[in-house]
Amino acid sequence: MLLSRDWPLLGLLFARTSAGSVEVRVATQLAVPPADARAAWLDYAWARGGGLPGTATLLEDGGQSRTLLPVFLKERLVATQAESEIGYSVTDAGPALADVVPGSHSAVVSFSPRRDGTEMVWEVEFETRARRDFWAAFTRTSVGEVSSNLASFVQPEREFTLSARLVGSPEAAVGAWLQCLDDGDLGVPMPPPVVVSRGDESRAGYERLILPPGLRERVTRVERTALEYTVLNPAWRTCYPAHTHRGEVAFAPCEDAGGGACTRMVWRVC
Repeated sequence: MLLSRDWPLLGLLFARTSAGSVEVRVATQLAVPPADARAAWLDYAWARGGGLPGTATLLEDGGQSRTLLPVFLKERLVATQAESEIGYSVTDAGPALADVVPGSHSAVVSFSPRRDGTEMVWEVEFETRARRDFWAAFTRTSVGEVSSNLASFVQPEREFTLSARLVGSPEAAVGAWLQCLDDGDLGVPMPPPVVVSRGDESRAGYERLILPPGLRERVTRVERTALEYTVLNPAWRTCYPAHTHRGEVAFAPCEDAGGGACTRMVWRVC
């Protein structure tokens, strides 16, 4: 799928109408061993669409086949000669990719060890009835974007920490934090969220839908002085271009300058 910065490529749609072969090769360095890189490709690039904006993935046959929406492109994993490779082919190009000759598509993703991790090489070949240059640019862009996203996906998590002093006890601070989930977005001026689930008595399992942009958050753990939550659907389409988001909030007793009781909140996001 084309990104906003790549719209100039659409000019190729009208600039060339020639048929012919398309061969694309994209090499990317990944900061994990080959076995981990291969597993990450299957999880992130294959099963979840690789972070392409507006793309959803429907898995079938135990994950061996997938349909990419909204273009209804159908693909299937195929056997390769080496365990360090993953092969797949297009079984149905769908109406949007009618220029692709049926049965001509093949792709292999290989993972080779390097001193600092893995070199991933993604190779795609297919025949076109028309607009060969456009489809070559389209494929190079989409494969390159997923490869870049995968490189970020396997990087160590980045952590951001916020610390603040609050009036009241840690237990009261936990209750106030959870109440803000219903009342709004912790001070951010947005419409009230839609409560999907109230969770259990502790509020673990609480889930809400933020409209706009359709972001879903779930509280995963609530203790007397701490809690955790996660974003269920980070993506471009929800205006949150991350592959994961997990937050931990801890509350500890402290004393203010006058010797009064207060709470120190430490909010970690990774």
